[in-house]
Amino acid sequence: MVRTELDHLVVMAATLEAGVVWVRERLGVIVPLGGKHDKMATHNAVMALGSGVYFEIIAIDPEAPPPTKPRWFAFDDPTFRDRLERDGPRLAHWVVRSNDIDATLAKACVNLGVATAMSRGDLHWQIAIRPDGRLLEGGLIPTVIEWPTGPHPSERMSDLDVRLKQLTLRHPEPRRLADMLRSLDADGFVDIEPSSQGEPAIEARFSGPLGETILS
Repeated sequence: MVRTELDHLVVMAATLEAGVVWVRERLGVIVPLGGKHDKMATHNAVMALGSGVYFEIIAIDPEAPPPTKPRWFAFDDPTFRDRLERDGPRLAHWVVRSNDIDATLAKACVNLGVATAMSRGDLHWQIAIRPDGRLLEGGLIPTVIEWPTGPHPSERMSDLDVRLKQLTLRHPEPRRLADMLRSLDADGFVDIEPSSQGEPAIEARFSGPLGETILS
């Protein structure tokens, strides 16, 4: 049976240092460095959120040569990169894991790309990447990942006592978003609300050293 679960949240930043500072100021923790994604020329910092879920800060790696294909998470979109430079880091995306990524992608009603082998250090996984690197619906449609069998990688990450309490997606057409998420079996992990600003937005509520905090 194909199963889909919440895997991790993604904070995107113009630089990894800026992302780490932004999270420290809001959650009261310093997220440890993770490593480099050589194929995508990005690098990250990660922490566990408990219960098989983790938190990622990701940015372009300035020391890496540009990849031969568009980077994931819309990092090669000039408009999106300008926004990160201008407005600073933001909670921009989320990722779900499947125990059969090909089956999940096949039944999705949107084109999430193709399953691609990726690695970071000794971690290896399959992840759906679109050829253009785009994020769909402003990042509200999740990326799909499949990890090898065995312990989830979050068990190897630092646990800084931050816990995800609620994940909310706001969209101008909430019913259409819900239908798209339902085709991925990913509608049960989030609250979906109309967007008062008319644009897609992600909001996550956490508990942690600074009490309850909301990131968006």
